[in-house]
Amino acid sequence: MVAYSLVDLVGRASAANILGITVRELDKLVEVFDLSEKFTSLRNPGAAITWARELMGVSKKLLTPSVVEAVVRKVNLEGRSLGSKRWPSSVTRRCPAPRKVAYTWPAPEMNR
Repeated sequence: MVAYSLVDLVGRASAANILGITVRELDKLVEVFDLSEKFTSLRNPGAAITWARELMGVSKKLLTPSVVEAVVRKVNLEGRSLGSKRWPSSVTRRCPAPRKVAYTWPAPEMNR
């Protein structure tokens, strides 16, 4: 990945300036590339990037290190038989973002 190599050569700020993106966007690219290197047993090398992007799309509250390692282990065990790209996107559907609960004050029972 060009951005990853560029960060190693010139640093984060200079690499982001050369690529015309923000440092935050560059950090996301580097994080996805780091995660994609853990997917080792896939037939297509580009599929590792797809898996990493989908996994990074899961809510940060649900994306604990143990969840990441479990998904990586599962994909690496079944990597040769995972031919479709539907399964990575189903991970994000199975792990929806937690819902926010709206609280009102005072409670409705107290308004009487």
